[in-house]
Amino acid sequence: MENEFWGDYHMHTTYSDAISSDMEGVIKKGIELGFKQIAITDHSYSNIFLCLTPKKVEKQHKEIDILQKKYPQIEILKGIEANILDEEGSFDLSLEDCKIFDVINLGFHRHLKLINLKTKKFQLANGFVNEVFPKLINTTERAQRNTDSYIEIIEKYPISTLAHINNGTKVDHVRLATACSKCGTYVEINRLFFKLIDPILDELVSKTDCTFIIDSDAHKIDDIGDYTKARKAIADGRVPLNRIANYKRFPEFRSTK
Repeated sequence: MENEFWGDYHMHTTYSDAISSDMEGVIKKGIELGFKQIAITDHSYSNIFLCLTPKKVEKQHKEIDILQKKYPQIEILKGIEANILDEEGSFDLSLEDCKIFDVINLGFHRHLKLINLKTKKFQLANGFVNEVFPKLINTTERAQRNTDSYIEIIEKYPISTLAHINNGTKVDHVRLATACSKCGTYVEINRLFFKLIDPILDELVSKTDCTFIIDSDAHKIDDIGDYTKARKAIADGRVPLNRIANYKRFPEFRSTK
């Protein structure tokens, strides 16, 4: 079976918080779905628990090399889902760290280590207070500051994909997507957080020239390649096929080297 989508570039394994998704099982599922490529993108170093460490990355990459030889029919990319840390453009990978990955997804996550007070304030405001007092937190001013931080990271680091836009950190989505387009960063249509992009999708298409990438953000093997909601949006004419990086083509990810 050949899949019209040539890959899934956001998925997790037992190396982070997908406790039932072993690496080989994930790869076999990708082959079953007819993918030509997949990217393993476990959670980055600053997560509090169930995340990658430099030692785990070294072990994971060795395992990927072994599995790549065993399953040559699919290309396995070495990826990571990294974190925005504060309103000042802080990111939890260095430029040197980036060089060992093929794919770097950037997203916001609530449960991060106490790196400093700025990070903790950012996480608490966007990840927790945001859910209790959204009108208080989700101001235009805060959205612009969040957007500034994302853009600074995207301009400085080789970010492949902006993951699950508006998850926690509300942003000026048009300005951020425009910056993504300028820098060569894809805007993700994420299965797990489709409800967040759905209300802004038409505006992203009409007001920017960003390129989208369809991903599953799978934490279970059965969720890999589940693009049901994205397929419906495409069928409804909401997303032009030539604006999708992994539709009958390989994404051209920014060089991390």
